[in-house]
Amino acid sequence: MIRYIISIVQRMKLALVLAIVGLVPFSLAVIQSGQLVRQNILAHENISQVDEVFHLAREMSEAIFALQVEYALSEINVQSQGTLKTSELPQQRAKVDEALKAVFENNKQIGNNALTDELKQEWTTLTSFGHDFKGFRARVDAGTTDVAAVHAFYEDHISAMLKFIANISQLSDNHQVTEGLLAWTHMLRANSYAGSELAVGAIGFYKGKFEQAELSVLGKFIVSQDVMLQLFQEIAPEHMAKPWLQYQSSSKIADIQAMRDLAINYGIWGNISAVTGDIFYQAQLARLKELQSIANTFSDQVMVIVAENLATTRSSIYTSIVFSALALTVSLAVMAIVALAIRAQINRLARSAKQMAEGDLTVKLPRYAKNEIGDLTASLTIFRDETKKARESEAQTKKNREARLEREIQQTAANRKRSATIASELERTASSIQQLTTSVNSVAQSVETVRSKAEDIKMKSENGTETVRNAVEAMRDIRNSSSEISSITKLIDEISFQTNLLALNARVEAARAGDAGRGFAVVAAEVQQLAARSAKAASDISSLISQSTKQVKYGSDIVNKSGEALN
Repeated sequence: MIRYIISIVQRMKLALVLAIVGLVPFSLAVIQSGQLVRQNILAHENISQVDEVFHLAREMSEAIFALQVEYALSEINVQSQGTLKTSELPQQRAKVDEALKAVFENNKQIGNNALTDELKQEWTTLTSFGHDFKGFRARVDAGTTDVAAVHAFYEDHISAMLKFIANISQLSDNHQVTEGLLAWTHMLRANSYAGSELAVGAIGFYKGKFEQAELSVLGKFIVSQDVMLQLFQEIAPEHMAKPWLQYQSSSKIADIQAMRDLAINYGIWGNISAVTGDIFYQAQLARLKELQSIANTFSDQVMVIVAENLATTRSSIYTSIVFSALALTVSLAVMAIVALAIRAQINRLARSAKQMAEGDLTVKLPRYAKNEIGDLTASLTIFRDETKKARESEAQTKKNREARLEREIQQTAANRKRSATIASELERTASSIQQLTTSVNSVAQSVETVRSKAEDIKMKSENGTETVRNAVEAMRDIRNSSSEISSITKLIDEISFQTNLLALNARVEAARAGDAGRGFAVVAAEVQQLAARSAKAASDISSLISQSTKQVKYGSDIVNKSGEALN
């Protein structure tokens, strides 16, 4: 598979290969940038969702506060059988209706946009509460319900709202916002228990005594408030919980605590007339309003955090978009620069290789790079230098060959001149040999003549002294002729030796001359053979002359003796 891919890539053009290779990191950069932008958009959508729902929760907290007061007034009204707080109850109901209208009328589309499935279900339950209030309020006014029913009705509605608000914290992915929402929820729950304490405590102080069950419920509400406020302090940042810490150290808390102690310690058997129902109601209502104000202040601070996160995520989206665009632009620019650089290097190498192929070895190759292109450049440089050396060596060899050929031509001319000289000398030698041959022939004739004369002398010696005397003189002449013939024979022998030597030198020079001296070598060989035959002939003549000389000497001696005898 890998080999198949490599074979495909090797058949592709460089520009396409670079484009494909560059597309991989570019695609990764696009994906990474898209993920970054998507994460920031999701974070912005999440915090926008939290912001939208948090505004709903803020309006719902106002409705909860109004319901807590209505709950206290309704319970007091039912407990007093319509004799206490009857004038304040309609006004509080109007405030509750207005607060609930702000919650439900202004947020009709909230379930379609920002809620989870669980919150949508709870929101649907909350929107049905409006139908319950009209009938329940009529029963309160008619006195057909009791305190337990009042407590259960308002407790259910308030608890449902508080649960919805508490679940809003699940929407946020921001740790700081989530903790702020939880702390704010704990404060609202504390306010809810404070509202219940307001209703139970006011009834007891209006009556001037508490039942055991009432004190138990009152104690439960007080403990629940303390637990929620403790949780609030543990979760809320110190700077955001500062209003509660300041209120906790105020004299109002001491006054409320004194009323609580009075109710718990003397509510059943003692005298609690020092605190009337109106005093406790106003003091506890003021505390409830103060706690609601602290909760609103804290929620304002949470809303600031949400707004800051909204601005941060919005800025992050813009920044990530700009950064992504910049990164993609830089990535494309880098890819283009790298591709152009590699393509330029390869084009320069291709042009240089083409010039080298056309025979231009003076081409200047690009500088080495520490990569495969650099290795290719180094290889081309070595090839160029080696080719240049080979051409220079070939040129030098050709020059040397031409010089050697010129020398051989000059040597051939000299050999030809020398051969001409040798030929001339051989011609003269041949002439001398011819003359020598003539002389030898003459000597031979002379010898023949001597023989004839010797015979004549011998014949004449028998006839007389005169003849002997003539024979003696003839013998003397023959001896002299024999001496001359020996000299001539010696001369012929020396000429033959010189001729043989010249012929040998001529063959050596002809061998040096090569093909040009081949014809001359044949002539030199013939001359050498002629000189050898001349030398042999001279030797034979010398042998014959020596023998003749001996015979002439012998004959001369006989003649001399004959002459002496004749004398």
